[in-house]
Amino acid sequence: MTFQVQCSNPQCRLGWTIPAELVGRALRCPRCGSPLAPPLVQPSGPVAPAPLPSRREPVFPHETTIGRYQIRGPLGVGSYGQVYRAFDPHLLREVAIKVLHPDRLDSTEAVERFRREARSAGRLHHPGIVPVYDAGQHEDRFYIASALIDGQPLSQLIPPGGMDPRRAVQLTLQVAEALAHAHEHGILHRDVKPANVLVDRQDQAYLTDFGLAGSAIPDPNRLTRPGSILGTPAYMSPEQARSQLELIGPATDLYSLGVILYQMLTGHVPFEGSLAAVIQQVIMTVPLPPSQRRPDVDPQLDAICMRLLAKNPAERFPSARVLADTLRYWLNPTETRPKRRSSHSTPGIPAVQPAPPGAAPAAPGHPNGAAVPPRQPSLPPNAPLAVLPPLGGPSCSPAPPLLEPGPASVKGVPRFLLWIYGGILLLALILLACWGLTR
Repeated sequence: MTFQVQCSNPQCRLGWTIPAELVGRALRCPRCGSPLAPPLVQPSGPVAPAPLPSRREPVFPHETTIGRYQIRGPLGVGSYGQVYRAFDPHLLREVAIKVLHPDRLDSTEAVERFRREARSAGRLHHPGIVPVYDAGQHEDRFYIASALIDGQPLSQLIPPGGMDPRRAVQLTLQVAEALAHAHEHGILHRDVKPANVLVDRQDQAYLTDFGLAGSAIPDPNRLTRPGSILGTPAYMSPEQARSQLELIGPATDLYSLGVILYQMLTGHVPFEGSLAAVIQQVIMTVPLPPSQRRPDVDPQLDAICMRLLAKNPAERFPSARVLADTLRYWLNPTETRPKRRSSHSTPGIPAVQPAPPGAAPAAPGHPNGAAVPPRQPSLPPNAPLAVLPPLGGPSCSPAPPLLEPGPASVKGVPRFLLWIYGGILLLALILLACWGLTR
């Protein structure tokens, strides 16, 4: 038996067919990512428009206050909260305030996830992650105050035929570096999608909405129950679609980022259709390479995208940092850079020490501050040969000479004087030997 559900987003309102076993689960629209309303009618008839859920109504009227922040207007809505433009009178700056939906207040799990979002994002300090300034509770409303990004969601910037490949790679690189920072601090996003990536007027991407963020270390007391589905179906990984929570890790975020790259290149997500069809294809079907949808896609970029979309997490890139190095090299094959590390110390990595006065500049992130020669960026062993950096080049050190000159002096005595003294001594020995033979 199947049921018809409808997207609760007033700008989408699309209907989807789901199997009976998915009824009752927290599902999202594959098109826009908004929550799906409960089943309305059987699939034999069209889906009738449904009244909007109460959490879609504005929580605060114009020019009200939450905490010390003055609400100035709505910015958008999400599955757990509504976002407002607000003003901080203490620091005289505009901020974005995310407020938990009123009908979520009865859910202990929703409140805890909202608080976890504030804690997770508050631990991260990276140019590609929206910074969190404050979090608290005003009366019965939980809120998070973060930086206000003057831009648009990436979902609104992808044209139907795809964007320029170079721009797509630059945006993917920025998100990959943000994910690398989060992963190195033990945080998984688990809901990477264009709606959660903000792009400002300088084309800088910012990762946001850590509402489904989890620890990279398995937690026996985790909030997510076995059998639940995490993420947006069109962007979720096969392990998320199967609810294999033990396999969810950094490679899960990389798969979702691969879907974003695919969509930026082609204008389409790899799999489209009803909710059940999308989930089945994510699990079972290998997507068409981007080059088959858009012939001008570079073969190297085609291979990078397909590796990100591998069904087996072990076959994807080993880390977001390696992916970032690969994308950076694709953008500029002649450039070599030392491996970058997070500016914040992580367990097992010594803190950066300042270099002594007069020392050569240290390589970025080098643990002891010493100068090191540049090296080729780290690349995965299975990357296409055309993507690998050439052997040799300006970054390779010349071979040392077979014979190296000796020191100019020995214990302060010039070498030429030592040669003279040695010659005199040798001549004296020869004369002494001749005198002995003549006697």
